[in-house]
Amino acid sequence: MVDTLDKFLRAHNVNAVIVPFDDYDLLFQAFDSAQVDVLAAEGDGAYGRESAEILYPFGASDYFLCVSVHRPDLLAQLNTAQALLMTEEPNYISSLRAKYYPVSISSRAFTDTEKEWLASNTSLKVGYLNDYLPYSDTTEDGSANGIIKELIPQLLERLAITNIQPLYKGFDSYDEMIAAMNASEVDVAYKAGADALLLIARILDENVIVEMAKTAASYGMTSLLEVRSDDDLKKLSAAASCVDKKFIVCGVNSRDLATFKIDLLKPCAMLKKIQKILGEDARVVFESGIRTPEAARFAGSLGFTGMLLGEAAAKAPELRGELVSSFVNAESNKNAEFW
Repeated sequence: MVDTLDKFLRAHNVNAVIVPFDDYDLLFQAFDSAQVDVLAAEGDGAYGRESAEILYPFGASDYFLCVSVHRPDLLAQLNTAQALLMTEEPNYISSLRAKYYPVSISSRAFTDTEKEWLASNTSLKVGYLNDYLPYSDTTEDGSANGIIKELIPQLLERLAITNIQPLYKGFDSYDEMIAAMNASEVDVAYKAGADALLLIARILDENVIVEMAKTAASYGMTSLLEVRSDDDLKKLSAAASCVDKKFIVCGVNSRDLATFKIDLLKPCAMLKKIQKILGEDARVVFESGIRTPEAARFAGSLGFTGMLLGEAAAKAPELRGELVSSFVNAESNKNAEFW
């Protein structure tokens, strides 16, 4: 991993000191005590860690089965076995991982509070919505039904949690379910009601974006695909060719996530390119950098259908209404024709 990390840092012009550790416990201790600023690990190394988030995925490992050139018979048997596994047991690799390597970084990195909860409980009370198939429903005999019955046990298995049994409780409305969660009548609530997900083209491979967008669309969810370069547009085009465009919203971030510098002209230059891919009626969001009503009006005049406000709305709440109205009421002008 050290060599892969070193190549990644060099390729991205990052000046850093790599400190190897013999095991994850020592690595976690160093990270939690701020002895190191960033940790690099397999899987989701930030899982359950306070004040931590994933910055960037890097590297990959391939595994091969090798036989002697003098044993073509063994090679033939292995090829046959792999073909059979693919057709008869497609989840074989996942099963092996769960059986022999369940204590991965994601399952070990629970917070002290989470560990205490796991040690003092034997059941997980799961709230879900009735009449919400294929996600969830309650049968006539009072049992939970739908994806929920498969999802929760799989999550517990993947996290190597063996002492917790899921208990299910159905609710007729979302408000009732959330109220029950606030009252500690249930520990978790499914499904939380998300109708969209964010896909950042810069950090995701094209095939991952396509598959995630297809999966999201199959659940009626919209993918907000964030782009900022021509390479990102290729990924957008690939997704648009496989997914109904009504499930795609495109966002252009004026902030470069590598340097965090703002370039308000970057979204302007990409709008027409996006419309060529998604159509003239494409839903395109101007992301970041808008701090004044004038900037909001400018974005609206270009033909953007939405804007993403974060820092400006948080630091100047008195401007929120004016920022929105300036964008919504903006009229198309020569700016749109120029860009």
